[in-house]
Amino acid sequence: VMGPSGSGKTSFINLASDSQLPVSSGLKACTTDVALSEPFVVDGQRVRLVDTPGFDDTAKSDGDVLAIIAEFLAKHSSRGRRIHSILYFHRISDVRMGAVSKKNFVMFQKMVGAHAYPNVVVVTTRWNEVNTLTAESREAELRTKTSFFQPLVEAGAPMMRYARTPDCTQRIVRQALSCAPVELSIQRQMVVERRSVAETDAGMKLQLDKMESIEKCKDELRDLVRDLEALRDVNDLDGLKELEGSIRDMRDKVRDLQEENQRLMSRQNSETWEMIGYVDESLLAEPAPVSDDSSDDEDPPMIGGLPLDEFVYGPGGGVLWGSWVLGLHYAVLSSFFGLVHGHQ
Repeated sequence: VMGPSGSGKTSFINLASDSQLPVSSGLKACTTDVALSEPFVVDGQRVRLVDTPGFDDTAKSDGDVLAIIAEFLAKHSSRGRRIHSILYFHRISDVRMGAVSKKNFVMFQKMVGAHAYPNVVVVTTRWNEVNTLTAESREAELRTKTSFFQPLVEAGAPMMRYARTPDCTQRIVRQALSCAPVELSIQRQMVVERRSVAETDAGMKLQLDKMESIEKCKDELRDLVRDLEALRDVNDLDGLKELEGSIRDMRDKVRDLQEENQRLMSRQNSETWEMIGYVDESLLAEPAPVSDDSSDDEDPPMIGGLPLDEFVYGPGGGVLWGSWVLGLHYAVLSSFFGLVHGHQ
């Protein structure tokens, strides 16, 4: 269950499953981690709903939120489990889809992937807070605009209205269960393709957004510094003090954005694979011995069960090499800069 904070995800889960997950009192995020509902049965099927934080969490960065969701999904997939459906919640009471809502939706699209759009159910909430005609007009816009939910609807995803009643909740859950299980893009990228969180489509989009924000902040910072120099020329002490405070705030913002990006990029696959308990059984076997015979038809030298010529080399001659600790295989990208200088 995904969507912005305050869109009704947790209250829906509690009503559907008779769970007691903490609910936010307004738009402030209450869900800061992935949380599972109590199991419940619908039409003979055992169901669990997964609550997720939004990409507007005041307590966590967007990178932290992505890592929390991505690592849960990777762990889920590595154990052979599949998701039947993804419920995406949106407040119909919002006058427009603002920057925060758009960010949540774009990250959702990157994580899910277009192939899984038929497994999505778009759930619109807070219908009781808006005039019916106004709400229906917004619903039509959301349904038909390509920048909103039109790509999902075109792929077969239904849009359903949530009225906060048990019957309505059951209808939405039944619709979700009618979908065949699917592997999301971010699950495949992390578990099958062994990408780190930062290397997934969602992670790269998030990094790009952060870099654009950093450049925008730097432009604003340059403008503030120019204004500061102008005030120094006229000896405006009050103005100087105010601008110096603004410059400090902007520098702190740039530093925070850079640290967020660095934190996301530093999450290596080894951490993710250790977290999900991934073991590549083929790498636990003894490596095949390398013959001294240099004939053309011999097997190539192997590293970790893979031909040496298939490994990727870094700019300093380093190799993407296999290693395993406590039975967990992980990839290490080593540039071996010392080799460039002729050192052993």
